[in-house]
Amino acid sequence: MDLNANSVVMARDSVFSTTVDDDLVLFNPDDGQYFGSGTVGMRIWTMIGEKRKVADICGTLAEEFEVDAARCEQDVLQFLASLRERDLITVS
Repeated sequence: MDLNANSVVMARDSVFSTTVDDDLVLFNPDDGQYFGSGTVGMRIWTMIGEKRKVADICGTLAEEFEVDAARCEQDVLQFLASLRERDLITVS
């Protein structure tokens, strides 16, 4: 399934998350891999604790961080694709 603005994403329950300073650190126990991100990634991770439509995530971030909506969507999709590659999220 393609990842786009209409996709619904959610963090996988089995993934552990913590913050170190202002960074997000995720650990996938299935493969023993870590993934790190900064402030915006941490905000996205917080939002996808429950099922959330990508367009809604982008709308919230564009407003909170005062960024261009198109650029925000591009960056969010890229970040979510990275999470998906590492099997940290589900996409429907």
